[in-house]
Amino acid sequence: MLPSEKTLSDWQSLTESANITTPEALIADFNSRLPSFESNPKGDLSQVRDWLKAHNAPVVEIEQGMRTDYALESLNKHVLPRLPAKVARLVDEKRIVIAEINSRMPAARMWQCQDGRCAVVLTNELPRVYFRVIRALCTRVNLDGGEHKMSREATCQIISDIAFWHKHSFGSAGPSYPNDGSQIVFASILTSEAMAFCLAHEIVHAAIAIDPPPNIGSLDATQEEFAADAGAVVFFLRSKNTKLGDLTLCGAELFLRVQLIFQSAGIPFDFGVHPPFESRLAKIREAMIRELKTPDALLKFLSVANAFESLCKLVAEYVGDHSAEEASMNRAGRGIAAALDRLLDECACDEVPNYSRFYVEASKLLETPGSVEVMPVIENCMGEFLQMQKLGTTEIESAESRRRFKRYKLLYGFTKELGEPLRSVFAAGLGIQP
Repeated sequence: MLPSEKTLSDWQSLTESANITTPEALIADFNSRLPSFESNPKGDLSQVRDWLKAHNAPVVEIEQGMRTDYALESLNKHVLPRLPAKVARLVDEKRIVIAEINSRMPAARMWQCQDGRCAVVLTNELPRVYFRVIRALCTRVNLDGGEHKMSREATCQIISDIAFWHKHSFGSAGPSYPNDGSQIVFASILTSEAMAFCLAHEIVHAAIAIDPPPNIGSLDATQEEFAADAGAVVFFLRSKNTKLGDLTLCGAELFLRVQLIFQSAGIPFDFGVHPPFESRLAKIREAMIRELKTPDALLKFLSVANAFESLCKLVAEYVGDHSAEEASMNRAGRGIAAALDRLLDECACDEVPNYSRFYVEASKLLETPGSVEVMPVIENCMGEFLQMQKLGTTEIESAESRRRFKRYKLLYGFTKELGEPLRSVFAAGLGIQP
């Protein structure tokens, strides 16, 4: 079972047995059965160790840029000021309770509890994985109007790597790649707007459940989803506190388009049961057209939205081709493994191993797509070390034995410097007790 599949299984067990007597009881139930927020950046090591028995794959980088109170921060900064007073009052009066929980499942759900109130719950993995994908998409954005700094194919490969690591590790991870400051700021704004739309969508569901508008009539599940989408967009468009214009509108579409990338890549997520993506997108655009009564305003929005539309479709097709993904990772991985093996030899040739060079250059190798393939090198180094220990004193003093020992020492020291869960991955390969 892949780590992402275990995450999905654990999440389903959690939500299906949740205590829904009150919003507070629901949130407390979730928090009692999930790791504390403080332990999240280092990961659940017991899960890592279990997974290592079946498949060794180091995690390159864990995205820690999102705060653990992201849901409430987004609510107060990006959502509440743009909601109608009647809906915002439901939140202020705790008839709608917003919370964030610590789970590696990208998820946003609304529960109507037995006391008639509603809980809207987001996981802290949701903004992290959205930011990673949107940040990668923004490698194709040049705010200075120059040539694109990264090809479409390179951007697709980055997102394919992010998807690979998400499925084969325990959270948002992936290789490093260049972003200039303006691209990161732009990605942050778009992520905030996508999350604001997500949160507003769930709040509209809750508002309909608690105090349905008199003119809304009887809605089936599909119609209510369309109403929640349109409601979130219309609330933002009509608010005097909406100042980002076309980026605000693009956030709603981007929230759905990134879901399509998740779906194509096989990344599990949970936003409840929804109509088909294209149907939701069409209804959102209908709502926008009704509100954007001037052609100029509509064209301004479409210029941004259409640029992301073509790129997201290309990415979804690319990440959906798992054979191409695997072949690409294998090609890159073989080169990285060979480079790590050479680096170990070069840094072990002196009497005292060159730790400083190894730590710097090995870290760079692990930030490269395909670095999962370094694990055979780690395990081979462990095998050489164990074989050396079985030899007699004369053999241990030979040049070859000293080389093997220094290679092992380099990896041993490097492992101690790594963060989790990468440290546990390497430790298992080297036979180091955690």
